Amino acid sequence: MPIGLQANAWGSVLPAAWSFMLAARAHGLGCAWTALHLSFERDAAEILEQLKSVSLASLPQPAEKELMVLNVPLLVERKQLDAFEDAVDEVAKGKEELMRFKLLGPMPAYHFTDVEEPAWA
Repeated sequence: MPIGLQANAWGSVLPAAWSFMLAARAHGLGCAWTALHLSFERDAAEILEQLKSVSLASLPQPAEKELMVLNVPLLVERKQLDAFEDAVDEVAKGKEELMRFKLLGPMPAYHFTDVEEPAWA
């Protein structure tokens, strides 16, 4: 569904679900939003799988925003950089109606190093 039409679709469903959850709480029942993140996890896994062949390692991080699907540093060899960027562009084209992609970098590779805490710390 195009992003511009999502407000129309969710604009009536979410308030109704929220009202239901409040009514259930008033009767001593607990409710939680649990399904929304599942589609994000599937999308994130699919994206990572498509980028696996052009990256050496990945280290998924917690999402920084509520609707963020994937926040992951990917370690890429310098000679693979063009192929990596092409792969990201290809993934983005396939999902352009559902999400926006932002590629940052190159970044320092500190996510992929293990630094032991000194004994005196």
